[in-house]
Amino acid sequence: MFTNDYRSSVVDVVAGKLLATARIVALAIFGFLPLLFIPSTSAPIGYTKVFVASIGLLAAVVFFAFSILRHGTVRMRLELPTLCMWAAFAVATVSAFFSGDFADSFWGTEVTVHSALFVGILALAMTVWTGIGVDKKTVIRLYLLLAVNALVLACFHIARIIFGNEFLSFGLFGGSNVASPFNEWNSLGLFFGLIVILSLIALEQLTLGRIGKLLFAGVVLLSLVMLAVINFSAIFIVLGLVSLTMLIYALTKGKFRVAQVAVAPTALPALSIIVSMVTLVVSVLFVVGGSLIGGAVSQATGVSYIEVRPSFEATVDIARHVYADHALLGSGPNRFMDAWRLYHDPAINTTIFWNTTFQSGYGFIPTVFVTHGVLGGMAWLLFLGALVYVGIRTFWQNIQTDVTWYFIAVSAYAASIYLWGMSFVYVPGPVLLLLAAACTGIFFAARQVILPENVRTYSLFTNQRIAFSTVGVTVLLVVASVGSVYFMGRHYAAAYSFVAGAIDMQSGRTQEGLEGIARAFALSNDDIFARRIALYEQQEVVKILQANVGGPEAQNAFETALAQGIEAGKTAVTLDTTDPDNWDALGRMYATVVPINMENAYQLAKEAFEKAASLDPQNPSRLVVLSELELLQKNNAAAREYASRAITLKSNYTDAMYVLAQIEIADGNVGAAIESTRAAAVLDANNPVRFFQLGVLELSQNRHEDAARSLERAVTLSADYANARYFLAFAYDFLGRKEDAKSQLESVLALNPDSEEVKALIARLEGGQSLSAQQQTSTPSTQPLTEVSENTGTQAPVTSGVAPESPDLTPVNAGAAPQGE
Repeated sequence: MFTNDYRSSVVDVVAGKLLATARIVALAIFGFLPLLFIPSTSAPIGYTKVFVASIGLLAAVVFFAFSILRHGTVRMRLELPTLCMWAAFAVATVSAFFSGDFADSFWGTEVTVHSALFVGILALAMTVWTGIGVDKKTVIRLYLLLAVNALVLACFHIARIIFGNEFLSFGLFGGSNVASPFNEWNSLGLFFGLIVILSLIALEQLTLGRIGKLLFAGVVLLSLVMLAVINFSAIFIVLGLVSLTMLIYALTKGKFRVAQVAVAPTALPALSIIVSMVTLVVSVLFVVGGSLIGGAVSQATGVSYIEVRPSFEATVDIARHVYADHALLGSGPNRFMDAWRLYHDPAINTTIFWNTTFQSGYGFIPTVFVTHGVLGGMAWLLFLGALVYVGIRTFWQNIQTDVTWYFIAVSAYAASIYLWGMSFVYVPGPVLLLLAAACTGIFFAARQVILPENVRTYSLFTNQRIAFSTVGVTVLLVVASVGSVYFMGRHYAAAYSFVAGAIDMQSGRTQEGLEGIARAFALSNDDIFARRIALYEQQEVVKILQANVGGPEAQNAFETALAQGIEAGKTAVTLDTTDPDNWDALGRMYATVVPINMENAYQLAKEAFEKAASLDPQNPSRLVVLSELELLQKNNAAAREYASRAITLKSNYTDAMYVLAQIEIADGNVGAAIESTRAAAVLDANNPVRFFQLGVLELSQNRHEDAARSLERAVTLSADYANARYFLAFAYDFLGRKEDAKSQLESVLALNPDSEEVKALIARLEGGQSLSAQQQTSTPSTQPLTEVSENTGTQAPVTSGVAPESPDLTPVNAGAAPQGE
């Protein structure tokens, strides 16, 4: 029999303590990672987990390096999959360098799973867990901590389902019943699936006492309850296969004597079979009747969550377009959204996801093929292929070891295959991918114990030259680790300051918010930070112009805001010339001063908006912004052309219809426009946008009763049509129906709770004043009206209340109602 720990020969006390410290750090970080969060709205949950895991790994590297230096020898085997993962990191780094925006590709605003740096963190995690040579206690404690995490998370969410969203919200999770300390809802489902797999293997292979058996059985049952609520069908497929395999194994154990593994019980383990059967039955039920059962569970619990992603075919189509010019290295890590803007099917504009910029494709690995190119995708496939090959070779051989080490090897391998395998069909969150890397490293460490013949011992002080090199490498490793900690700290502090600043600005603490965003930019020169400053200054310029207050103080404030806004916009563009939002922000700064005829403002604004449109060619809102700019300049023919092109991209686009109505009003063609729009509405009687356009035109001609009927029809066809309700309130006000007008505005406010303008209009009605002075049907006078959705740098999943009806988009969760039903 081999020893429990292949490093047990270490006799140096100091070296042993250093190594033990490295293991404790790794255990503490990864054991609490699923539950880890900072109770502050300014701390991004996902990035907090990545940051803490990175710091922990770097600390473990330092302690491990010192232990090797102290002892003078290292005994290990460098596995092929680990080399492949480091190769994937190298390709990702090169791809980031040629992406056009290295900072965004390499680390981004937050170190998300698609950044090149995150691939390096995965490679580091795998190497550290292999190198520190885990012992039995470390792994068992890690599994127990993960089980405790699952119990706590399950109880947390079940309690919130029962007692409401505000229960145990910690000031962070009150807005939704799917908000979680784990961060992503479907990734939480993958975590519960992992716990079920580990528990089933533990029940079957470990000699457990009564309490231990009941603990693992309870964990499985609670996990199945949560999986039923989450209803991610791919997980049930995997669990069905795993539970069936465990049943077959339990029933045939002892019949085959291929491996010489010490097996504790000889009788059939009744609890293991019962738990496996329950898991199998539940999995089959949800695979076969996922939509029906999932809908019932959703209705009973009040949990409705649908995550939407590009379909596999759409992801392949995006890759095909990217490969036309960048086949080897792809679009660049963390830049799937750029490829999506350029190449997605225009038919998506007919869905509610027309203005959604997807951050990833169908799954993590398919996304890698788009962003890292053929070289990056092949590196990942080689890693996964090598992992499967190493696993088969390990378990195919006759193994003679104790049951615990065999359990560690089997469970770690099963966990890694499960997590890496799910990355083909989904984009797991950072916790799951870090656990996948850790489990892979644990499997390699266990493999070195149960198959030690190829493990080599390297003496580092056999001669002076090697000793000198060892000391030098150790010093470099420590310095690099400390430098990385410093860099990660600054980067995390920048993300924290940016979120805090954004929250302050939304809460009305404008100066504090601006200082927070400026502080974030000082810590990390991110284009998103500069863009946010530009948009703020643009709003300040608009306020000053609308106030129309003279005097040197107002002039000085105007000139300062304008100069700072233009400088911030130019900085954002310089940092990332490929992001259309940066060009849009710069264009808005110039467009703001077009009405006051500032020199070159119109031409500079148009150039910026045209650049944004070229980088986002399928988005009709880019064309509407250009149309509004031309309308500001009284170039009505050009404005009409841009608006018409926007409608070509999206036939039911309200903003484009509104601008066309403004053009007709400006040209004096309202009568003819009303007749043509009414004819179009008759032919397209179920299109609320047509009735909205008709109502706006009729309202401009003081045909208030006709406008009310048209807008009522739009609201009837689409109850959530905020724009139609907004103008219907004006029509009702003109007709003297004050309460009806107020009711419409209250509905608008419910749909747009942060709208100060709507709050002010409601206050006017409550004060007995008319809305007529605020009627919004005149040509815009200070800035383009259309707001373009902005990329914030985070990569939260795209969610919806309904499933998409486009073949290019697919829901992750079963039981989703099709769009429009």
